[in-house]
Amino acid sequence: MEHVYLIYDHSVREFKEPTDQKKFKSITQGSPDEISASLDSVGVDGLLIFNRNRNAWNLIFAKSLGLVAQRTARRQADTISRSGFLLSSGERVGIRSRLQQLTEDNIGDLHKTVQQKYIVSDLVGHVGDSRNEQFPTKVYATKDLEEKRNEVQKEQNVMNNFFVQE
Repeated sequence: MEHVYLIYDHSVREFKEPTDQKKFKSITQGSPDEISASLDSVGVDGLLIFNRNRNAWNLIFAKSLGLVAQRTARRQADTISRSGFLLSSGERVGIRSRLQQLTEDNIGDLHKTVQQKYIVSDLVGHVGDSRNEQFPTKVYATKDLEEKRNEVQKEQNVMNNFFVQE
């Protein structure tokens, strides 16, 4: 086999050998951007490909993978390119090989999903699942505005009295 494919799973932060290498051979036909989109569709965060003929590793990330996850995967890929990867067959491939990242660093869907990480929130008067299209489901004030003004005024008076006494 000319190529060895390793898939990156960010939830466990490691590269591993897929059970079906042939599946990834068909995915890797195309440009890096096409491969990146294909990785999203099969639920893979990244793909590390070892080319035996060129003795080189190529790293491709899924479009949805964020910058921090990409950096984590890149550090692990650097280690693999230096020390190689032990396959299930017992063969170690890619020792002291060149590593090339084929996709550009990007923030992935981070710009769209920062608030989606907070599934239920009562911050700023919003309650609901932010992943739903009708978010926010409820908007309310946690306390009556007049009560808040009174509390703030009391706190200011206490602080003013404290500084005046000194």
